[in-house]
Amino acid sequence: MTIDSERPPRRGGALDVLAIAVAAGVVAGLIHWAELQFARHVLHHLVWFSRDFVWMSPIVYTLLLLPLAGIFAILATVVARPWVVSLAAFFLFWVATFGVLLPYSEVARIASLVLAAGIAIQLARWLHAAPDRWLPRYRLFASAGAILVVAMALVLPRWRAHTADSALSAIPVSAAPEPPPNVLLIILDTVRAASMSLYGASVPSTPRLDAWARDAVVFDEAYSTAPWTLPSHASLFTGRYAGEVTADWKTPLDRADSTLAEQFRARGYATGAFMANMHYTAWDSGLERGFIAFDDYRRSWAQLVRSSSWTQTRMYDELLGASSLQDVLQALLHPNLSIDMKHTFDRKYARQVSRQFLDWQAGLGQRPFFAVLNYFDAHQPYYSPRQFQQRVRDNEGMSGYAAAIAYLDTSIDSVLIELQRRNTLDNTLVIVTSDHGELFDEHGLTGHAHNLYRNVLRVPLMIRFPPAVPQGTRIAKAISLRDVAATIVDLTDLSQAAVPGTSLRVTWTDSASRTSPVLAEVSRAPNVDLSYPTAKGPMKALLDDSTHYIRNGDGTEELYRYREDAFEARNLESHSSGSSLPWRALVDSFLAVRQRRDGR
Repeated sequence: MTIDSERPPRRGGALDVLAIAVAAGVVAGLIHWAELQFARHVLHHLVWFSRDFVWMSPIVYTLLLLPLAGIFAILATVVARPWVVSLAAFFLFWVATFGVLLPYSEVARIASLVLAAGIAIQLARWLHAAPDRWLPRYRLFASAGAILVVAMALVLPRWRAHTADSALSAIPVSAAPEPPPNVLLIILDTVRAASMSLYGASVPSTPRLDAWARDAVVFDEAYSTAPWTLPSHASLFTGRYAGEVTADWKTPLDRADSTLAEQFRARGYATGAFMANMHYTAWDSGLERGFIAFDDYRRSWAQLVRSSSWTQTRMYDELLGASSLQDVLQALLHPNLSIDMKHTFDRKYARQVSRQFLDWQAGLGQRPFFAVLNYFDAHQPYYSPRQFQQRVRDNEGMSGYAAAIAYLDTSIDSVLIELQRRNTLDNTLVIVTSDHGELFDEHGLTGHAHNLYRNVLRVPLMIRFPPAVPQGTRIAKAISLRDVAATIVDLTDLSQAAVPGTSLRVTWTDSASRTSPVLAEVSRAPNVDLSYPTAKGPMKALLDDSTHYIRNGDGTEELYRYREDAFEARNLESHSSGSSLPWRALVDSFLAVRQRRDGR
């Protein structure tokens, strides 16, 4: 009897198709994660994705491929032919590869589609030529990949939590009869002073802060160092001007300057940041340095789903927002595969930021804390629960914005009341401010970031600290948020900290003393509408107690007397050529001194 040792080649079946889908999804997700790591660590770019992307992305790519795999799995069961599995492999590899190429094909979508098809054809050919060799490998890789991804999903969040707990445990509990003061820096992202009743707005948007202001110092003319988030936060954290830090449109804050969190952590403080703006205050921004607890992206289903290129496209948003079958067909038949550079994220609302901070603070025991809260609700698209929308009616077309500010007002109030209940508030330096403001058709512009007009720079600033700050005081002097870091260091007696700037204490102890120049800067913005001022080049602005000077990127200048022209409708430079000459000289002199000092 002769035994034929040769076996017929494997045809493949439904399980093989599913295994190919899982393998392709895992590989696509890991490649996408590797690309982001290259951008962050080699190119030093912001990446706009969660730290959990390493396990979220393979899951989402796999989930996107499984419906397609299911169709071919059924076909492979009904039509038991080798070409079914090979055809399935081609389409699965094509979709996965094109997804990985999506972020890089804004100009050449067709080229990327062809390249992805070429890669998929070759992989499918190898499989078709040697199914006995490749099908077992795909099953093995799918199993191992799935186990790896699940393990990362379970281990990595717990490892980060364990690391934070270990760092916190290393901080000794204060046994001093008078414990060190705490610091709570509250940043209301995109809230301009002009829209707060604390600053005279007709809409009662901040009644709770109005009440807290009776125990605090309020600055009527506080100005940000930049018209947008990242450089402004960098100034608050380091005491540097926006033009002195690396934090910019695509680059994070580098390690050239020590941050307040690093200074306080080195002196035995628990440090925590609870961020809601994932565009420019998340872990990749450089702002996380020095924080033991840094809470940014949510670990949620909505965030997981956004962890792929396909689910970052405009087409995906159109499908999510579809209200009829016609909308769905329109999105599929005319796919918009463009992807915003700043990726969409699962939004974190004020109540969640507040709760995260209060839960963290409750676990500190007697340890002093330095904490930062970034609230994002007043950033477009403005968010507030319905009761605030019903309460606030603004006849100037800003009701959504005003309602969001009113919601933030209540959120801050709840945090301060809870700290008061815990007998912690009066030993806490509380600073409420914003990173920048917002425009509503002033100068024909809306939003922020691309100009240096007053309402995009003028922000709230309230400081409450009973041991060192007078109650019910208003400061009319124009000041820069650049000096907030030095003020925190001064009021908490952190005397050894090396933070530039001038403490704002002098504004209520010696009115004749000088604070830092009120300088604001913004670099030329990439890929923006040519009507935006920043499209013309870098801009500078300088303010004193009555006048606002702007130098545009094209060299043109503007000059406003904002005390008598609050919305800056009359440009004095256009009415009297040469009015800006002294201001131009002041800016040039200041920049020259800074350049010599820093060697820049």
